[in-house]
Amino acid sequence: MATLFEQYVAEERAEEQKRGIRSTVKMCRKFGQSYEMAKASVLEEYPDIAENIVDEIIDEVYELVK
Repeated sequence: MATLFEQYVAEERAEEQKRGIRSTVKMCRKFGQSYEMAKASVLEEYPDIAENIVDEIIDEVYELVK
């Protein structure tokens, strides 16, 4: 059973990863990369992250730009 502090650290680490992924996706979008190329870039940089989370973030960023 994780302590409250360990749970907090895990949540913060997950949020930090999501911010990093958003940043990577925004740069990919800025330079005109396709959705698939952005996904490949993110998965290369963050190999341990679940693909569904990556898809959600990419969808969010690419939708905001359209």
